[in-house]
Amino acid sequence: MLLSNFDYGLDAVSRRLSRRWLDLDATSVLVILIRLVGRDVVQRAGDVVEECFDRLDEYHGYEVLVKGLMSVLAEVVEAIAADRDAQAPLQTGDAADKSHPRSMQGFLEWFTHRNDSNPSLDPDEDVGPVPQEAWGSPQQEEADATAPDPIETPPSTPTELLVQQIISRSLYFLTHDSRLIRARILTLLASAATVLPAALILPSIHHAWPFVLNRLADPEPFVVSAAATLIENLAIHFGDFMYGRIWDDVWPRFLYILRKLEMADSSNALSRRGPGAVGTESAYTHSHRLYRSLLRTMTAAIQGVQVKDDAVWDVIVAHRRFLHSEAHEELQSCARELYVRIGKKNEDAVWFALTATQDPLGGWTHLHEPQWNVTLNTELVLQNLRNT
Repeated sequence: MLLSNFDYGLDAVSRRLSRRWLDLDATSVLVILIRLVGRDVVQRAGDVVEECFDRLDEYHGYEVLVKGLMSVLAEVVEAIAADRDAQAPLQTGDAADKSHPRSMQGFLEWFTHRNDSNPSLDPDEDVGPVPQEAWGSPQQEEADATAPDPIETPPSTPTELLVQQIISRSLYFLTHDSRLIRARILTLLASAATVLPAALILPSIHHAWPFVLNRLADPEPFVVSAAATLIENLAIHFGDFMYGRIWDDVWPRFLYILRKLEMADSSNALSRRGPGAVGTESAYTHSHRLYRSLLRTMTAAIQGVQVKDDAVWDVIVAHRRFLHSEAHEELQSCARELYVRIGKKNEDAVWFALTATQDPLGGWTHLHEPQWNVTLNTELVLQNLRNT
């Protein structure tokens, strides 16, 4: 019944969002309605979104109301993102694979025959018909002139314009006093990154980038995790745009967070005990979730962003402890995936760092960490690289 007549429900709820009949419960009902019906209700939600923004402009100082309205807007974006994922699965490729070929066979073949002289052509050889006049014809030139530009940006759909409007008017709440609202906005932006093309979302991300970086220093760990998830999605979908931002802005902050968490774990009652222990026993602690977010974000950055050799070496060295057999299994799995991704770009660096962690190599004794048992995970990583 609801799915067949959702337009009546949408109209009834939208009336409760007007200034005259503003009802906080209407936001919760609208969230459930969008979640149940999905994209069909989103296509008719333009007026409701306008009502939400009008109420946000008028009552932005009321935290409870802002939370409800932002939940509605976030649910709209998530419904669009879920529908987009169902229609066209994400296809990503390693940004740096083309610039770092794994095989030198082509170069070796060229080097071997570089001085070979080309066989001279037989002047009597029949090379087939040749053109007797300039290429092209007036008709062909006219057709080429009227053909659409292949690099011209296609017009935006109404759904894309709706999402762009939502994110552009939500950026101001990244600095809201409520930690839940800050996290909600970051989650909204992360969902929008999977929906919008670069021309529609990147101007907003560029404008909000200083505030996103500030959220990496947020006192609430779940807000930091939400910011890391946003950066992960941006790295996957807009690698070229994120190149300088990842290595110059994000990675130094991630390194600081890793060191800060390491110091905090030393005094945490839930931390693992034993030589070289890493992280906590539970997978539900703030530090574990933050470790997981950082590992996944750096994996996405290695996959989607052109690598920077000096920074990648720091990434390799900083995350070795998560390969320790006493670390949580989920963190070990995330770390293995990270090192496999790095190994596809620079297998020698991964081999050297992980091998030197187990046994000193020459003068590189500073890499040796006898308290970490990384032998099994090192073998798994190197075996995976050999099989690819």
